[in-house]
Amino acid sequence: MTPPNPPPPPRTLGATERTAEITRRLEAGQSVAHIARELTCARLTVRTVRNDPEMQARIAAACKAREDAHAGHLATARGLMLEATIDVAQAFIDALDHADPRVRLLAAKEIADRIGLPRTERLESAAPPTDLSKLSTEELEQLAALTSKINRP
Repeated sequence: MTPPNPPPPPRTLGATERTAEITRRLEAGQSVAHIARELTCARLTVRTVRNDPEMQARIAAACKAREDAHAGHLATARGLMLEATIDVAQAFIDALDHADPRVRLLAAKEIADRIGLPRTERLESAAPPTDLSKLSTEELEQLAALTSKINRP
């Protein structure tokens, strides 16, 4: 049985290859420290390549190209989101008719938040009608007295 072959030693880059790799990474937007760490070279080596006027122009052009590509992707994403807004609004409207009152409440809250209605601390609603026909005259008088006491300023 033959012993397994040891892994080959790491390949070292020649000066031209190293400069080309540093250039490629700088154009890709990597930091000096990251490039130096990845290529196991001195930061000064990476800075020397970066500080070359021609290299600075190439880095600026690459950065501008990345920004333009990002802006294009962002515009596409915004367009897709705008197309979906009708479906989203319909989903909220459909949720207002849901059987579960919690779902209806959440849908109403989301709609109010999205259109900018301010929130309040207190929920006000009308009380259901009360059947007072079962009360006696004395009880009705007591209710009237309590109601007037509650409503006094």
